[in-house]
Amino acid sequence: MSVLNENPLGMHADQVILTDNFVETTAASTLTTLQRVVTGDTTIAAYTTKLPPVREAAGLMFFFYFKTDNAADWTVADYGDDPQFTHFVFNDAGDTGCCISDGFHWHKLESEGTA
Repeated sequence: MSVLNENPLGMHADQVILTDNFVETTAASTLTTLQRVVTGDTTIAAYTTKLPPVREAAGLMFFFYFKTDNAADWTVADYGDDPQFTHFVFNDAGDTGCCISDGFHWHKLESEGTA
């Protein structure tokens, strides 16, 4: 994997693009539909990552891996447009999760170790 020097997706300074679809987060942010494999690192503090709008992400699958926790939680929440979605709360390094959008709702396909 190589880290890109460009910022083609309008990424926040606290996000690192690892490849086109991979992103590592360390602070609150909102994902784009291109950022579908996401790692969370709460070494500094707990934070929330928001999924992109459910309609924009129709047919897309998103994967989450909690890299390191440092006794702080990483929450993955919807954009605020799916009242049925229950957030992922990752609290142990190695926790994983996956969800897909049908354009109307987010569906959790699998999660391991999440609260």
